[in-house]
Amino acid sequence: MGVPSSHGMRARSSSKHPISIETGGSEWEFEAVFAKFIEESVARGVNVDEANQQYVEDEAKRLGFKHFIPPFATANGSKILQGVNYASGSAGILDESGQEQGENVNLRKQLANHRKIVSRIAHMLRSKKSAVEHMKKCLYSLVIGSNDYINNYFIPEFYIASRIYTPEKYAKVLVKQYLHQIKKLYKLGARKVHISGVGLIGCTPYSISTFGTNNGSACVAKLNNAALLFNKKLKLAIKRLNKKFKDAKFIFDDPTNAPAPTGLEANDCCEVRKDGLCIPDKPTTCKDRNKSIFFDSIHPTEVVYMDSANRTLTSLDPSQLYPINLLQLAQLQIKTKAKKN
Repeated sequence: MGVPSSHGMRARSSSKHPISIETGGSEWEFEAVFAKFIEESVARGVNVDEANQQYVEDEAKRLGFKHFIPPFATANGSKILQGVNYASGSAGILDESGQEQGENVNLRKQLANHRKIVSRIAHMLRSKKSAVEHMKKCLYSLVIGSNDYINNYFIPEFYIASRIYTPEKYAKVLVKQYLHQIKKLYKLGARKVHISGVGLIGCTPYSISTFGTNNGSACVAKLNNAALLFNKKLKLAIKRLNKKFKDAKFIFDDPTNAPAPTGLEANDCCEVRKDGLCIPDKPTTCKDRNKSIFFDSIHPTEVVYMDSANRTLTSLDPSQLYPINLLQLAQLQIKTKAKKN
């Protein structure tokens, strides 16, 4: 079972001291990698297990990082040289996705924010060229797409996408827009990029209670089929990126091929609203969240995220991480393009 997506991009800068590993979501020097970021920017205390944020901090410390990278809204001074989190709760690849839940920072705006950070770094380093070279030493992670389905395509009462696109055409639209933004990131210096697909969004308690299941299925087939279609097209697009940009490496993370959690209950750990998110200020309903897959009706618990982070870091299964895993990406020496005389 796949872990539902986080909602955007992270980047972490180089460490001054060699570190063995890092797992997704940031900018880094070739010798440094750090823990995978998932969901810490989503409405804290309302719809996400607060332990998820602690998990990110704990994992980063375990891997040698002393500080958790700040969100764009509060990133300032020299701290931006160590990385920035641009993610936004409910955001999607398309501008309109998730807007029924309130304002968010979609992927296009996240890239615009990243451009601002690059400009600030150029000012600090006193040249645009130096800023781009700094960006080339960084690891980027993009984990986005689930909201383009659960908070767009599959709620026709708010959006027209399902009325004008088949799932096939919609996936094509999403991947085209996604690639457009990824290429912008490359132009800004990104050379090592982790890109996650969409998880099995039809297996969440929210999806099951909202859409129901057929023929004895445990999950909502139309949602999962849409995710699989998107992932297939995205993986092919990433293969093309690697062929086109020889001085960069893009890896595809497919959470739908991850092993399902075992020994855990599928019940959520809080009283939820109609949209599947926790009701604020209500106590948790599970005695031990480490025994549950989900915290609310959409987002997994810390224990599931931990498993996902470890998989992303070390899996040697190409159906899960392609063409290499995150640790291998971190250790990879990429040759830069030769300058023309």
